[in-house]
Amino acid sequence: VVLASLLLIQYRGSDLATTTSMLSHIAEGVDYARKHFEILSLLLISFAVSAFAMAAVYNLSPYWVPRILHADPFMWGVLGAFWGLGTIVSAWGLSFARDFRYKGWIFLLGMFGCSALLIAWGATRSLFWFAAIQFFMGGMFNAAMIAAAAVIQNLAPNEVRGRLMSLLSLNPAFM
Repeated sequence: VVLASLLLIQYRGSDLATTTSMLSHIAEGVDYARKHFEILSLLLISFAVSAFAMAAVYNLSPYWVPRILHADPFMWGVLGAFWGLGTIVSAWGLSFARDFRYKGWIFLLGMFGCSALLIAWGATRSLFWFAAIQFFMGGMFNAAMIAAAAVIQNLAPNEVRGRLMSLLSLNPAFM
């Protein structure tokens, strides 16, 4: 279905030829973010949470899940599915919010809630509670990233919006 949909798109292209480099586009996005506190804050907080909280989850899981939780590969997949289920539920829930005015608060609660759950993630030895923590961490991180994207899309002018969204999408690199 996705491939068929892509084939139906009739892209006309752009007559604008670009002579600037990719690095200059990145610099333009960074420069814009530096001058706009709200956008800079979103990027820095999301990068910090990705680099510390989410990196701990991603990098310690291969050790933690089999050795501490004594989960076999099948159970590890089930635990990962709870993370995915949390992201789906948060995206589905936010899709009903037409003009959700509290995007900034959703971002902050998601980022800090996800970070706080890292303590519970490391302290639990129960597969049940670990699955619940995975669900809420995945949901909170995803909700925060959706809210951050919405804020950037609402605040940034068309000329730099794509560059800023590209900067936001660097979060996995920090993980």
